[in-house]
Amino acid sequence: MRFIPWFILSLLFSTQIYAKQKTLSFCHAKFGPYSYVDSTTGKSDGVNVEVLNLLAQKLNISIIWHQLFWSDCIRATNKGAMDGMVSLYKTAERQRYLIYPEEFLHWDESVFYHRSDTSIFFDGSLISIAGKTVAVAENNSYGEEFDQSSLFRKYEALRGESSVRMVIEGRVELGR
Repeated sequence: MRFIPWFILSLLFSTQIYAKQKTLSFCHAKFGPYSYVDSTTGKSDGVNVEVLNLLAQKLNISIIWHQLFWSDCIRATNKGAMDGMVSLYKTAERQRYLIYPEEFLHWDESVFYHRSDTSIFFDGSLISIAGKTVAVAENNSYGEEFDQSSLFRKYEALRGESSVRMVIEGRVELGR
């Protein structure tokens, strides 16, 4: 089976969205080009942010955006401190506190990265990385098959940049 995780849905709303609010608080992680803070304006921007802002404008709703670390965004949405977030996989656990729209904002193809001086080859099957250690983003999902696999070890990194650094320094073999 070819392993191509993709964002089943990128736009997520917590159950609080159905309240008669005219202003909603949404969070996102630094995940260019989909969501980031523009260095010149200091405002949240990116493909997902722009699409959601256009949708909100049509519905006469304003969104206050907050860029947080990924795991903080997940926790804030779970606790009801945020009305929604963008760019994450649909999981059974998240469905307890988020409502996923039927349509998604973008497709995502996840990739592994490794140092160029290794002979690691991912052939599309998780078996090809058996026994390896993979740096992943804390509290992130990469699809059920990857998340549930025990073929390899997962090391949760606080930020994407941290997982890249861990691969470069040779502390893990692969990053995601």
